[in-house]
Amino acid sequence: MTIKSIKKAMQDDNNVLDRSIYEDSLLFHLNADLGRATETEVKVYDELLDNMMQELPYAAHKKHPDLLVHIKVSFQTMMERIQKRGREYEQLEFDPTLYDYYKELNSRYDQWYEDYHESPKIQIDGDRLNFVDNADARDEVIRMIDEKILEVQGVIAE
Repeated sequence: MTIKSIKKAMQDDNNVLDRSIYEDSLLFHLNADLGRATETEVKVYDELLDNMMQELPYAAHKKHPDLLVHIKVSFQTMMERIQKRGREYEQLEFDPTLYDYYKELNSRYDQWYEDYHESPKIQIDGDRLNFVDNADARDEVIRMIDEKILEVQGVIAE
């Protein structure tokens, strides 16, 4: 997701972005911890991220999403979905070292969600609600998100 596409999406209400600029930091720092980026590159990345966050007007009136939706899945479900997606470069057969990367990534997502306080948030159980393959689960997820948005807007008390 580019800064340009984020700015464009945020010009109107009710946009959904697949990834967030906050999440990108988690991915970059994981790769840095695995030795795929130098300390200098980390410093440059963090400075660029800080500059982008200051540049990002979110429709000139907000700096953060109205709602962060996190789909929490077990490591097993994560691996099954990666396999099903079928992107060769994501497969363990292509790169067996990805197993440890995926394991660590899934673990860090849990902590990232706990530490995220930039905006209201909701966590969806992606093991229980397979909204990709099941229309009833998709309807349930949409209902949960709609309810949380109303709560955030103050329409429903917590």
